Amino acid sequence: MEFAASVVKLNSQTAGRDKLCRLVQYTAKFLKWHWSQTADKSLIQKCLNVENSFANARKVMRLGKSIDMILSAVGNIKSQNDEALKLLLVVAKLSQALYFIMDHMVLASRLGLIQRDAVSLNKTASKFWLIAICAGLIRNARDILRILRAAPRQRQLKYSEAQEYPRRTEVTMSGPGYVLSPSVISNIAADRPVVVDTVKNIADLFLPLSTLGIIQPADGFVGLMGIISSYMGLLTVWDSSLKLTPS
Repeated sequence: MEFAASVVKLNSQTAGRDKLCRLVQYTAKFLKWHWSQTADKSLIQKCLNVENSFANARKVMRLGKSIDMILSAVGNIKSQNDEALKLLLVVAKLSQALYFIMDHMVLASRLGLIQRDAVSLNKTASKFWLIAICAGLIRNARDILRILRAAPRQRQLKYSEAQEYPRRTEVTMSGPGYVLSPSVISNIAADRPVVVDTVKNIADLFLPLSTLGIIQPADGFVGLMGIISSYMGLLTVWDSSLKLTPS
């Protein structure tokens, strides 16, 4: 019942539906590439239809999202965060707002409401998306550095406790929870929101780079990166404790 309740909660949120549609969209893109040499053309066409249909559905669901991003940027300006973090958050939100505005125009172009080149608009949108991702990656790098800087202090604290309570430390050292000398990876992995957000941003990075022609990966690689980033985003909607804050 708990799982079913979580599914209902996920599906009731616009962000949850968007992440699910995104996952289906990029899965179809990956399968289209995977079957391109082995499957019949009708199956490949079905994958293409699913990819395009879910991509357009997501554009409809994102209508008005630009306003949310602008309001979020204003909120971050007024926040009590340090100046560097505040700048990164504002740049990311404003870039996302511009991305969504261009995305709305792409939808309008495809519907014939405006006479603009959808491909050109999509590339402009990707530029703003790329800026937002880069701001997110810089924020991730700062978070990782913070974790690494905290590690020596934690080791020093453990060492001090070991000197003061040798018997207790002896027991701890023999057990699986001994963390006197934690590895760099384990320190970073312990902060799950940072890990999830970093993996998401790294996977997302390849998508606008591909659209802009800066890199030319296979559709299968783009699809795989989209699946990974969509799954990471879905996790934050499923479990809010995995969402990086402030955001």
